[in-house]
Amino acid sequence: MFRHSIDDEENDEGLFCMAAPVYGAVNSIQAAISVAGPKERMIKQRDAIIEKLLLTSKEVSASIGFKVGQGQP
Repeated sequence: MFRHSIDDEENDEGLFCMAAPVYGAVNSIQAAISVAGPKERMIKQRDAIIEKLLLTSKEVSASIGFKVGQGQP
């Protein structure tokens, strides 16, 4: 359900981005959270960044009414 996406220099050379969805009360994507930085630094911290990104995505989703188990998006 909570997954992430990656942009590996798709628009700008040397830029690496990660994003995760924010779900709302009606079980649909309402927004997204992203983080971007120099590819070299982002790759070195990839796992930690993804972990924090997904945690934040879940917390924000819960704060706007998303409830786990109300159906899978």
